[in-house]
Parts: sequence; C-alpha cells; structure tokens
Amino acid sequence: VGKKVVTISTSAFENCIGLSSLTFEEDSTLSAIENKAFYNCDNLPNITLPKSTTTIGDYAFYGCEKLYTFTIDENCKLTEIGYAAFANNHRITEIVISEKVKTIEDMAFYNCDNLAVVTNESKLDLTINSPANGYVGFYAKVLKKGSTTQYETSKKYIKQQITICIQLIKMEIIH
Repeated sequence: VGKKVVTISTSAFENCIGLSSLTFEEDSTLSAIENKAFYNCDNLPNITLPKSTTTIGDYAFYGCEKLYTFTIDENCKLTEIGYAAFANNHRITEIVISEKVKTIEDMAFYNCDNLAVVTNESKLDLTINSPANGYVGFYAKVLKKGSTTQYETSKKYIKQQITICIQLIKMEIIH
C-alpha cells in the first residue's frame, strides 16, 4: 500500500480470499481502515499497522481466520478499534493495547478464543473473563498492566491448581 494512501475504504478487500500479504510503505500516511475493509480475507496471516493509523473500523478484520500476528508500532496513533473489528479470528494469541487507545467497541475481539495474553498500556479497565471493552480480556489467561499481572481464576483453572497442591508431598521454606 503506497505511502500516500490515507484511507482503506469500506469493503475495499472484502472476501478477497486470495489476499495473502499486506505491506505498507515506510512513512505511510494511512489514517483509517474503514468498516469491513478486510472482512473475511481468509489467507491474510499478518499485518503491521502503520504508525499514522488512528482508526480501525467495524468488522475491519472480521473472520480473517489465518491472521495470527497483528503488530501495532509503539508509536502508533491508534485510538479506536471498531465493533467486531477482529471477531472470529481464532489464531490471534497475544495483543498489546497501546496507551493511545481510548475506545474498544463491543464485540471487537469476540470469539478470539485463543487470545491468551493481553498487555494493556491504555487507561481502559480490562478484566479477565469480562465481555467489556470488546471482549479483549474475555478469553485471556494473563492480563498485564504496568507492573501488575492478573491471572485467570476460573473454576477450571482453580481446580487444576488444587490438583497440583494435592499432589504436593513436601514443601520446605528456608528462612
């Protein structure tokens, strides 16, 4: 994508199942990825968002089933992630929500069931097992914010930890 492209328009690449790579020129001026821009682009494995990007629209990357790496530069100007923007992407395992992100719309990460590690650098209040802020923390096993790390405390996880403790025979604490 050329550096003078400011917007990727609504449905620009919708259902382009043959699209297997996306590269932005250095010093890109891309500001917005509009609604459904890459909707159901099944063969798109990774994307590095240009620093200039401020908005990801509704359903922008919905159903991109092979998308496993979505890189956001630490200096990126991204402030808004739209409704269902990444929904139904089962390969994304980790994401960093940068400090400039102010809004994550409902369902943005819905059904991203392998999104296990979320690093939150924003002021948003993200919580494990919560559908708030677009489900970004719903599937997380680890949620990092600054020097604090929150771990999943579901019944299944607690049961696994109790099982480990039951198998513990001896523990020494040396002072």
